[in-house]
Amino acid sequence: MKKVFSVLLGTILVATLISGCGGGQQTQPSTQTSSTSHQEAQAPNTSDDLKTLLAKTKDIKTISYTMVMTSDGKELAKSKMWMKGPKLKMEMSDGPMKGIFYVDSDKKVAYTYIPEQNTAMKMDMAQFESKKNKTPLDYGEQLETDETKYSILGDQELRGELCKVIETKDKENVSKLWISKNLGLPIRVESKDNGTLSTIDFIDFETADIPDGQFELPTGVQIVDMNDLMKGMPKASN
Repeated sequence: MKKVFSVLLGTILVATLISGCGGGQQTQPSTQTSSTSHQEAQAPNTSDDLKTLLAKTKDIKTISYTMVMTSDGKELAKSKMWMKGPKLKMEMSDGPMKGIFYVDSDKKVAYTYIPEQNTAMKMDMAQFESKKNKTPLDYGEQLETDETKYSILGDQELRGELCKVIETKDKENVSKLWISKNLGLPIRVESKDNGTLSTIDFIDFETADIPDGQFELPTGVQIVDMNDLMKGMPKASN
């Protein structure tokens, strides 16, 4: 049972990360680092239209990248992501324990695989339907959909990349995006909530084709169905 709950915990953690993350890409491998320093914003430059910049991503079919999440400068999580069509793979590690998360949004199914235990937890992804559009490509699509929700602050250089800095507003939330002029997608997203500054950095982007086998569980893995597990648990009494 301890094994089952450790897998379940990993599933919940990764699902939480996916609901609040995105990424980026480029046509050649990047050598970006996760440095947090950047230059002061320059005056807005309208010579390169934002829509033209975002259009660089239209033909992207596959992407891999590293995502680093921090809160007030403290690293919370670091993961490697692979995406191809409806399929996603996320690899995370917590000390000696490594977890790999597989998602197929077409089939609405996901697995959290713990190699050390040779066990995978199967779960229904239907409950994440409204949160699945938190990918590198979706940031650009959201900007194109509603021009009233963002403003262009200017140009900055971040980790050696010249970026267009965008401020977005959604209800009471305000975020800043650094969109690489080379990539056409954010390489950093910052947001502030109740005084806490949260940052997502996207590095090491590649768009080379990813073999389908990359998104499949290894053979011989013991699979535990979360739905079956929950059915067997006693219901809470009033």
